[in-house]
Amino acid sequence: MTCDSAPIWQFVLVVPSELFTGGVIDLSDSRISYHEELAYPGCWGTGAGGSGVRGTLETVSSDDASLFVKLRGAANEDLSLDGDYTVDRCGAATVPAPDG
Repeated sequence: MTCDSAPIWQFVLVVPSELFTGGVIDLSDSRISYHEELAYPGCWGTGAGGSGVRGTLETVSSDDASLFVKLRGAANEDLSLDGDYTVDRCGAATVPAPDG
């Protein structure tokens, strides 16, 4: 058996909508979970998940469908995840609290 030399890597970060209140989110918050998967097509793969991701997530802008965020300080043993990302919302957008 031979393995394809190009692995597939996926990282999913699950952040509850109530944490998107503006500012920077500490990813070590126990309400935040993740799943990481590394697979070599036709050969083998491995996965992990849980809570306790290092780093921060800052919302730069958002609309009803997506968020533009800056991920900083998040990494695994082999790869830094730092960068600017556009991410899809998986649920309804958070409704701002009324003033007053």
